[in-house]
Amino acid sequence: MNFEDENFIINPHFKFKEIISDKVEGYSVSSLFDIFIDNDEEVILAMPYFDIKNPYSKDFNISLIRLKDNKEKMKLKGHIARFKVIKCFYDKYTNKKYLVSSDRKNKVIIWDINNNYNIVLENIFDYDNYINDLLMLFINNQIYLVIASLSVNKATKVINLDFSKEAKINSIIELSESHGFPKFSLSYWLNEKSNTYYIIQTGKNKILITEYQNKEKYAEINTSNEYPNNISSLVYKKYENNFLLICSNFGLLITYDLLNKNIFKKIKIEKAYLINVIKWNENYFVTIDANKKSIVLIDMNCYKIINLVKIKEIFGHERFLRKVRHPIYGEALISVGNDYKMKLYIDKNKY
Repeated sequence: MNFEDENFIINPHFKFKEIISDKVEGYSVSSLFDIFIDNDEEVILAMPYFDIKNPYSKDFNISLIRLKDNKEKMKLKGHIARFKVIKCFYDKYTNKKYLVSSDRKNKVIIWDINNNYNIVLENIFDYDNYINDLLMLFINNQIYLVIASLSVNKATKVINLDFSKEAKINSIIELSESHGFPKFSLSYWLNEKSNTYYIIQTGKNKILITEYQNKEKYAEINTSNEYPNNISSLVYKKYENNFLLICSNFGLLITYDLLNKNIFKKIKIEKAYLINVIKWNENYFVTIDANKKSIVLIDMNCYKIINLVKIKEIFGHERFLRKVRHPIYGEALISVGNDYKMKLYIDKNKY
């Protein structure tokens, strides 16, 4: 990332720039888009292609869009139902990029973007138990796909994938302790002191942190009374400590100290409905308050709200937010929502 504008780093002021697409599958609150840089060094937006004029079409493809000119580069085909998740992952050890997608019939496709082949997984869960989130881990030259269901009766699965000679599955592990609560999102934490990877399952009434292979529970954060719907979480490092930031749609942002296993800070935004939270840089978080129709900028050093940007275009729209490196506008935000539109926000002080 190239942070050239000091004012932008310290206190970004966002404005709506343009609608990138009006063909997004807008029914879902999931992360139905992602960004990656392809082999041609172009910034690519991966998103569902949804024909608004033909809403009953059974043609479910992923469009790869060049952000430089918003033109489609290619389509990825193979899904049989509406999408649930689309995410891109980067293996820094092999310099390979993967795109993982799932649909409402629980078909999962792992696309090897470098080599143009894929692994297809079907019937991972029963038809009624939708896959709600996906996560890829790259550990000791091994590739793991973590799959979480919204169902309270289905354990999260950890699947060891092999892309070395041919695309295949080596093994499947179930995190048995993840029964009993719906999982909204997945993240991971590398404990550098023990060199151990943990899977973080964020869901209704609690957050569960589990070692990825032996299934040993590291911590369980019960949140049933104060903030029941924990929508998303992210791990960040500050003051040489490891923290987990938990976003609750009831207006709470909770910072959990992963090493000391206690709550470090809380931020309460009154009458807010928070959708998801992202790390902007080393100083700020960004989240969306759907009730107040605004983007909220939070200083992670003093844990205070320092900027609340009203956005007219947010009504009926923003359901997921992501930071991107746009090839023209630099650091920017992209949002996708339930109004069939994907929107770009940029720094109003620069453009």
